[in-house]
Amino acid sequence: MRVSDGGALHFPGGLIRLALRLTQRAREITGSDALWNVVLDNEVRAVYLRGTGRSHISRDAGLWMARHRIDQMTDRGGGAVSMDMRRLRKSHKSRNYLRAGGILDDFVSGHTKDVAAGHYADIEAHREVHEQAVENGLREALDAALAPPVVLDDDGSRLDDGGDALEPEEVRAALVTDNDVWLASCRDYYDSPFALKKGAGCPVAVWGCLECPNAVFTTRHLPSLLSFLDFLEAQREEYATAEWQARYGLAWERIVHGIRPKFSTEQVATATAIAEAAGPRLSLPAQFLELTT
Repeated sequence: MRVSDGGALHFPGGLIRLALRLTQRAREITGSDALWNVVLDNEVRAVYLRGTGRSHISRDAGLWMARHRIDQMTDRGGGAVSMDMRRLRKSHKSRNYLRAGGILDDFVSGHTKDVAAGHYADIEAHREVHEQAVENGLREALDAALAPPVVLDDDGSRLDDGGDALEPEEVRAALVTDNDVWLASCRDYYDSPFALKKGAGCPVAVWGCLECPNAVFTTRHLPSLLSFLDFLEAQREEYATAEWQARYGLAWERIVHGIRPKFSTEQVATATAIAEAAGPRLSLPAQFLELTT
């Protein structure tokens, strides 16, 4: 495995060279090529040997256990305590996994991602952590879905019940088309609550904006929202009621009860006329529509 080497001790290469200097004499006595040699009980032992060094590790572990009287203890089943170096490796990997917050890309080292996930991440010791992560994710998704959508008037004033406060620059961005996606203006496309980590693009379907706290809806988006609402109504003919509800029920609910009522009758009527006239062109974001007009 390649490691960074800047010569100083805070680089892996510098630390390895320090270990070699400290143990050079012991290595000359043992004739070993081990990275680390140590004196135990007036005898020079080589540990962390390549190849056949596992027996030395086990023997030294036994001496260490005896010195600290751990070998006299019993485990939960009443048997003698033993030290399994493979378990220590898993404990070390487990600690690194928890430090990485479960992000495999930050955790994988010396293994493929599949091996790291299967052997060191998906273990019984992490079950509670994983279950809590799923519970937290579902709770965050539910909170986002139930939060009132952010709706702005043409002058940037809030038409909704005023949940999360918008910064002035966020209001200005929402009133122009630079951050537009299909149905809304997105406060930060690369900081989606549905993405696995910050910096990744939003992974949800285009109507996921209706359930996203990053979405800001203005009169500019109303024609597309009404056009999409017509699509949702048409889909009732294509799916059974339960399946339609699972696919589109929340999106329909957000438009009909969360967004459309915030606009005036005149604004809705104007948006309806635009939607009927524009037709399929409303499937494009506002920036594209500007280029085609």
